[in-house]
Amino acid sequence: MMAKNQPFKLLLLSLIACLSIGIPLITSQAASNSQNLPITDQQVQAQAKGAIAIDANSGQILYGKNMNQRLPAASVSKLVTIGIVLQKIKQHQLSWNTKVPISQPIANLSQNPLYTNVPLRTGQTYTVRQLYNASLVTSANAAAMALGRYIAGSNGDFGQIMRQTVSKWGVKNAQLYNACGLTNQELGSLGNSQLSGATENKLSAQETALIAQKVYQLNPKIVQTTALQQINWNGIPEAATNHLLGGHAGFQVDGLKTGTSDTAGENLVSTATKGNHRVITVVIGAATGQRNLQTVKILNGLNQLQVVNLQRKNLTYQKLPVINGKQACVPLGFQRTPTYWLRNSDQLKTKLVPNDGLNQFSMPLATIHKNQPFGQLKVQAPHLQFLQRQSSSIPVIFTNSDNVAWGRMFLGCFELIVIIAGLGYLVYWLQNRYAPRH
Repeated sequence: MMAKNQPFKLLLLSLIACLSIGIPLITSQAASNSQNLPITDQQVQAQAKGAIAIDANSGQILYGKNMNQRLPAASVSKLVTIGIVLQKIKQHQLSWNTKVPISQPIANLSQNPLYTNVPLRTGQTYTVRQLYNASLVTSANAAAMALGRYIAGSNGDFGQIMRQTVSKWGVKNAQLYNACGLTNQELGSLGNSQLSGATENKLSAQETALIAQKVYQLNPKIVQTTALQQINWNGIPEAATNHLLGGHAGFQVDGLKTGTSDTAGENLVSTATKGNHRVITVVIGAATGQRNLQTVKILNGLNQLQVVNLQRKNLTYQKLPVINGKQACVPLGFQRTPTYWLRNSDQLKTKLVPNDGLNQFSMPLATIHKNQPFGQLKVQAPHLQFLQRQSSSIPVIFTNSDNVAWGRMFLGCFELIVIIAGLGYLVYWLQNRYAPRH
C-alpha cells in the first residue's frame, strides 16, 4: 500500500496501470455461422419443426434447429400478453388487484369445450392476478383475451399493442394478432373482421426465446407461478398444461408455457435451472405427445458443455490507482458474474477496453461512485453467438466508491511548489557560480 505522503510515486503507479490496461489480449473471431453453435443438431436430433436453447441471462444461443422460420405459435403467444401485463404493472398502469370485467363474447369463449379454459361469467370481474395465473398455468384462452381486451379497450387492437411491444424487444414485423393464439376464425365474434379466418400468430424459435427472456427479466418471480402443478379456480382445482415440471436430465424445470393447435402441433417454451444457471428452451411443431421428450433431448445435449464463469481475475487489471482519491486503488469488477457455455475444446479470449476518457495515458479521478462504469470486457470464443441486441461485451464497473483526498492534493501541490522553487534556486545558483568574471 502506498503512503499518502508520496503523491509522485502514486502518479508513477497510475501511469503503469494505464499502460497495462492499454495492452490488448489476443482474441479469436466470433462465430458467424447460424449452425456453428456449442451444441449441434446432430448431437441432439430434436424432432421438431423449430427449436432453440439459450442462456436466460446472457442470451447466448446454445443450440438451434431451423430457429429463424416463423411457425404457428398457438398459446405460446400468451407470453407476449403476459409481458405486456407485467410492463403495465411496472408502469403502475395496472395492479395485481385490478378488476377486469367479463363480456358475453369472452364468457362464451371460456365455455367452449374445444379450447383450454377456466369458466368465466359475464358481468363478473376477476383480478389481473387470477387471469394471469389462469393464462400461464392452465393456458386459459378466454382469460388471456380478457386481459388483452381490458388493456386495449373495447375498440382497441391488442394485436397492434403486441406488435409494437415485441418490436421494442427486437422482434420486427411480428405476425401477432390476438392475445391467446387461437386462429381468427376460432375467436368468433372476438376476431378481427379485417383478417382472414385462417390468420394466426406466428413466431420463430429464436423470436420466442427472446420474448421468453424479456418476460422472465420483467419479473423473474414468474417461475413461481409457472412451476405450479395446478391452480384453484372457484374452489375447483385446474391442472397445469405443462407436464414437464420437475427434474429432467440434471435440470429443474419450472416453466414456462405450452401451446397446441392443429396447425402448430405441440409447442413448449421451457425454463430450467442447473446449479446457478438458467436456460430457456423452445420446441415448435413437435408431434403429438413429443414436446416434452424433445425438450429433454435438448437438456441432455447441454450436459455436454462446460460452463465458464468469468471472475475478476479475468480482467487485465483488477485494481485501478486513483491519483487524487482517499484510497490508493479502487477495485474493478462486474455487477453480475458473466456465464458462458462452451465446448470442452473451446477457450474464452478477453480484452479489457476502457470507456472514452479512460484510455491509455489517462486515469480516473475521484469522486468515483460504486457501480460507476469503467469500460467493457470484450469476450470471444468459437461458437459464441447471442440473441438480437445482445453481445459478448460485459460492462466493467468500479466496485467501491472513492472520494477526493483534498489534504493529500494540497500536500502534493505544496511539495511540487517546493521542488519547483528549489530547482529554480539551483539554476540561479549555477548561473551565478559559473558565470564568467571580468
